[in-house]
Amino acid sequence: MLANLYFAWRLLKVKGRAPPVRILSAFYLGEGIKIAMTVVLFLFAIIVLRVDALYTVFTYIATLPVYWLALLIRSPNIRT
Repeated sequence: MLANLYFAWRLLKVKGRAPPVRILSAFYLGEGIKIAMTVVLFLFAIIVLRVDALYTVFTYIATLPVYWLALLIRSPNIRT
């Protein structure tokens, strides 16, 4: 969640009329830092908090499809 919040904050910093190159670079930089933060937080949980690595990784992998499925399901109030 922290990594996604950072990513959203990074993208919202770019102004609406910014050049596409700047928006794209903010996207890639935000995504790269989000992935790095995820890895660091996993390592923190496994090393410092001493959680089981196998269960932690499997749980993370199991939640990814749920996240993407939630994005695919549209609310009836949202118009595209």
